[in-house]
Amino acid sequence: MGAILLTGGASTRLGRDKATLAFGDSHLADHLAKVLVSICSPVIEVGPGVTSLPSVREDPPLSGPLAAIAAGWEAIRKEGLIGAVVMACDLPRVDEALLAMLAVPGQSSCVPVVRGRPQYLCARYSAQALDNAGTLLERGRRSVASLAAAAAVDLPAERRWCAITSAEAFSDIDRPEDLWLLGRQPGPHPGSPRPTQ
Repeated sequence: MGAILLTGGASTRLGRDKATLAFGDSHLADHLAKVLVSICSPVIEVGPGVTSLPSVREDPPLSGPLAAIAAGWEAIRKEGLIGAVVMACDLPRVDEALLAMLAVPGQSSCVPVVRGRPQYLCARYSAQALDNAGTLLERGRRSVASLAAAAAVDLPAERRWCAITSAEAFSDIDRPEDLWLLGRQPGPHPGSPRPTQ
């Protein structure tokens, strides 16, 4: 089972690059790359090349996660590869147990549902679904949800994945107040204006 790590988002709500947020003795994208490599092969980064993984870019850059997934799949697609785990770079609590569940070979995609919301960027997509990514883009589709709908999909709810991990494993970093997930208090972006009295 291959894997695609997405590191090229604009991070507009956070105000800084998510992929290079300090995490442990490295940065967040490197941490996730190591976890992915422990379970999946091959693993590719789609983004500016902030990890030690081989990397590619969607064309044009910053054209959305579906375009990034299509670029990553094109780079790792090969005979016998039945699918790939797709992972956003802002999920610091993803662990090997969750990835092992996602990476179980199967003909369908697997998109966990957390509190009623499908986790499209912490999921496994079948080769059939990934093969449709380019066609979806040509038709003007941009939502990753359309990729999940492009082929058979399994939507495991809490009762299935809660024995393996907790809901916090799916918590992402979108805004400054989410930085607690890195084990530190949120604060203003360096260089941002101080609040006025």
